[in-house]
Amino acid sequence: MFDSIITSFVELNKGKDLNLMETDLLIIGGGVAALSAAVSAVKNGIENVFIIEKDKKLGGVLNQCIHSGFGVLTFNEELTGNEYAKKFIDLVDSDSIKIFTDTTALKIEIKNKKVYAVNQKHGYFKIDFRALILATGCYEESVSSIPGSRPAGVMSAGMAQKFINTNGFLPGSNVVIFGTNIVGLTMARRLTLEGAKVLCVIENLPYCRGPLRDEYLCIKDFNIPLYYSHTIVRIYGKKRIEKIKVAKVDKNLKPVKSSEFEIRLDCLLIAKDLIPENNLLSKVKSIKMDKKTGGPLVDQNMQTSVPFVFACGNNVYIHNNADILVKESSLAGKAAANFIKNLKTNKLVKPNYIKIKFSKHFSFVSPRIINSENLSNITELYLHPNKVYENVTISIRVSNKTILELKKKRLVPSMPEKIVLPNKDLLELNFLKRKEIYVFLEFDINA
Repeated sequence: MFDSIITSFVELNKGKDLNLMETDLLIIGGGVAALSAAVSAVKNGIENVFIIEKDKKLGGVLNQCIHSGFGVLTFNEELTGNEYAKKFIDLVDSDSIKIFTDTTALKIEIKNKKVYAVNQKHGYFKIDFRALILATGCYEESVSSIPGSRPAGVMSAGMAQKFINTNGFLPGSNVVIFGTNIVGLTMARRLTLEGAKVLCVIENLPYCRGPLRDEYLCIKDFNIPLYYSHTIVRIYGKKRIEKIKVAKVDKNLKPVKSSEFEIRLDCLLIAKDLIPENNLLSKVKSIKMDKKTGGPLVDQNMQTSVPFVFACGNNVYIHNNADILVKESSLAGKAAANFIKNLKTNKLVKPNYIKIKFSKHFSFVSPRIINSENLSNITELYLHPNKVYENVTISIRVSNKTILELKKKRLVPSMPEKIVLPNKDLLELNFLKRKEIYVFLEFDINA
């Protein structure tokens, strides 16, 4: 629906003289991924950066995150989410960075290096750029998959977070949270501290989707019942939600009818998967997408399959750690700056990609490709296991040669495992016909 409205709007204005602006680097998004990329680009010599943000102020979702736990790696101090965002907002207060808030990017035109946008001040306008960084964040999975009525009191955990932390009122008194993503975990604690009764947290998987640290700090420390391998099979209520029916799930995540029970409540929060926001790319076929993550396919410098387009943040893949997100976004800013400088001096080099393949034990690996023509001092891989594994060895193989082995007592999906690859082995791949790295697990059967 929204895409068709945008298409109609663009077609209606085709041929009209539009306000035209030009910049070296255009960044779409205004959260900390976008801001850290902008700061990095300026540090690396770019003096003309535009940021487009759809909200009225910068900072993204962290503006409503008043809990601590941010910034230890980036700023060497523990900050709340909004304090963390404020640090980056202060850093982009620069003559080199022009900010457009309350502005919607409507369309990306890859062939002509243009983005069409609209806001109240400039109307419908277009921006020419030399390089583009996409930092559009993510959105929450909806409640549409649960049968039953749709009364008031059913909402996403992020919406409830905004209600409490930004607007200052409770969404309910007797609350159930369905899902254990990072937002749902922190909301369980927040609701309890504000006087609501969190009846339980329900998760259809046999493990926590969010960080284990938050499982203890937000759920177990407050003695909130946590039902793993359970799901909601029906919602009941007329004007407002009254009760839900819950059931255990089998190994295929299907409800077991004989295990059903009911919980009376007045508020249900959905805290399941977060989904990368890439609506702008729906009609940009030249940018390859990663089917495993739902985000653009990027190399170790966050460069996409279109050389002048980069991507960073939760629209690439969902991060449970803001400092890792910022680190990758800074790489994107630096790489975009280097691209612009090489473009101006005609020193662009054709990429030479090494593919990263992985065994069935991982949901995905980031990055999925490595450009061996643009290696930095170290190359890092983040491995995302698809379930809990114990007493395993992570092995990385090039051709028939094992270049790295790492024994691990435990791997969990919410905590990606960082691997540093030896660059000398990556450079050797340039001389091989099959440029691939394979990541897999070996199990210690004697443990």
